[in-house]
Amino acid sequence: MATLPDPVATASGPVSAYMAGHDSANLAYVKHFGGKTDAVSATFKSCNSKGFMVTYKTSDGAEHETFIEYTSPVKTREDLRPVLEEMAKEAEEALGMPSSLNGPPPFKSLMKAAEVEDAQKEEVERLQEDRDVETSAAIANAAIGDIFGSSDIQRDVFYPPEQFWKTSIALGLGITALLGYSSDTFLQRLFPSFVLTFRNFMTADLIRLIFKSASVIHVAEGVIALGICLKRKWYSPLNVFRWTLSTTLYGVASMSKLLKHGKIIEEKEKHEKKE
Repeated sequence: MATLPDPVATASGPVSAYMAGHDSANLAYVKHFGGKTDAVSATFKSCNSKGFMVTYKTSDGAEHETFIEYTSPVKTREDLRPVLEEMAKEAEEALGMPSSLNGPPPFKSLMKAAEVEDAQKEEVERLQEDRDVETSAAIANAAIGDIFGSSDIQRDVFYPPEQFWKTSIALGLGITALLGYSSDTFLQRLFPSFVLTFRNFMTADLIRLIFKSASVIHVAEGVIALGICLKRKWYSPLNVFRWTLSTTLYGVASMSKLLKHGKIIEEKEKHEKKE
């Protein structure tokens, strides 16, 4: 079972940016709870649900760090502020230091915390976008019959339509041509009577019009496929011919694979540029 992220650690960036402006409280934390009485300055660096890390300097200029545990349980980001305020109050009183809690919060710290939080949100959105790209590529991969079984997707390739669509489209065009151009005698001799009855109901002229329209559409799709291949400049002359012929013969069954291949290549390259 996957481990859930620490809810306090995920807020460490903006919290640390805000607390970095509380110099007096940070020094009190280090001296009182960290036992580093020789510290002369301190900076809040990070936090999680167990405690927080503070770096401090001594009079000789040396820099050190110490981890300070909370005095009360902290399970969420909302729990953090009252615990830190209580710890600051306890430490400053014990050390005889003036309270750093009086007065308005430091404006620069508020602005810095807001900047860090915005940057974190942008990073999360970017990661989510990357994940969406990977997911859409996987969905597209599954939708077109797992033709991209390898993560090493090639540019110069040809993927034929599934056999089901090749057979269906070929039968559809063949039957339409047969019904549109065969004579009554031919249909009566080779097929059951309902075939001729159906042709007469539809009329041969209408069936021929359907066949001619489908043929024109297929030729147009082939020309479009040729244009896409030439524009991409990915494919060898042989694969340009294959994509063009396949799309001319099988129409959308081939065109869909050509378009999805391009989309996945573009998404892959976009993802690689971001990395």
